[in-house]
Amino acid sequence: MKPCGHPHHPEDSNLVFIPAGAQPVVLRAADVKAHQSTPEWFIGKYCKLGFPVQGTTFKEFMWVKVVSLTEGELQGSLDNDPVKVRDISRGDGVGFTVDEIIDVDDEDS
Repeated sequence: MKPCGHPHHPEDSNLVFIPAGAQPVVLRAADVKAHQSTPEWFIGKYCKLGFPVQGTTFKEFMWVKVVSLTEGELQGSLDNDPVKVRDISRGDGVGFTVDEIIDVDDEDS
């Protein structure tokens, strides 16, 4: 099992699978504040997203470093080595909205 590449979560595993549609976590107060912020607030931060695992109802959760905002969509770079998701690799570009964010780490960003 490969650890998360995120510098603040080296022990984190992205092998947490929760059925699609289920609410996986309760966001911390800081994250609730982040979700209420403008999308620009996320640039330079790490966001955890759920990626569908093909052929299942599960998601694999991985960190994405946000690098820009284009037409209302956040753009980032995947910062994990996927274990079950086969159509994306570490460093690949990812586009997403604020509503898709599961967790935010803005330490040292």
